[in-house]
Amino acid sequence: MIERVDANAAGDKTALAEIEHRALERNAMHTDWICDEVLMAGTRGGDALYLHCLPADIGAEVSPGVMDLHKVNVARQANWKMYVVMALLAGAKVPDLAAALTSLEQEAIR
Repeated sequence: MIERVDANAAGDKTALAEIEHRALERNAMHTDWICDEVLMAGTRGGDALYLHCLPADIGAEVSPGVMDLHKVNVARQANWKMYVVMALLAGAKVPDLAAALTSLEQEAIR
């Protein structure tokens, strides 16, 4: 991911293409892996919680049965994704974010 960020910042499309190519090669080595009922049954007590921040590749990454069984918790987790991304962006873009938020809070109190 760091390589992608650096290549993107530099506008290096050739590097981005090479990074994507390497990622796809790595992915190709794991096409037989799927989170399915058999894998979940092998967890302690067979009662593991499946979570995913979405989008999930149902049928290739997770079986339809596992996704269906855990859809409520997956949806709860995915709902937080936007807030986490926004917090990360704010932390990267706003110098001394904590002080800026404290200042806003103080203004709201007045």
